[in-house]
Amino acid sequence: GVKKINPDVIVVIITGFESMESALEAMRYGAYDYLIKPCPEIDLKMTIKRGLDKHSMERKLVDAERLAAITETALAANKEMKDPLNMILKEVESLLKKKEKLDEDTKKRLDVIMGEASRIGDVIKKMSTITKPIISQYIKDIKMLDIKKSNNQ
Repeated sequence: GVKKINPDVIVVIITGFESMESALEAMRYGAYDYLIKPCPEIDLKMTIKRGLDKHSMERKLVDAERLAAITETALAANKEMKDPLNMILKEVESLLKKKEKLDEDTKKRLDVIMGEASRIGDVIKKMSTITKPIISQYIKDIKMLDIKKSNNQ
């Protein structure tokens, strides 16, 4: 039905035929409510308002759960990656302090390692501050968190 096309639609069935069987069937197929004609306009308006309020609360719950999952993942990544990343940075800094003993190619490679390791640290920090996650298409049927586009504070 309509819910398969757009699950965000609030379906209210209005019928002149009162039947418990048809009411249950409508609800089973995703109707929010079932009203019998003639129904006062105020009843219809209140039903629609309750349906919209319910939908709004469901969206907020889904968004809160998504944000919680992202935050938990970011904190876990931060915890598990921070120490090894800091060790890599310290080792590279230590090697770069002895620049006079290093050939140019090694210096360049160490600078690249330092830059990329710092970038990883920045991504981890940014993930832990996301307040409005943006999900983007990655490839075909796979989506991913777009860290650059996500609202951070």
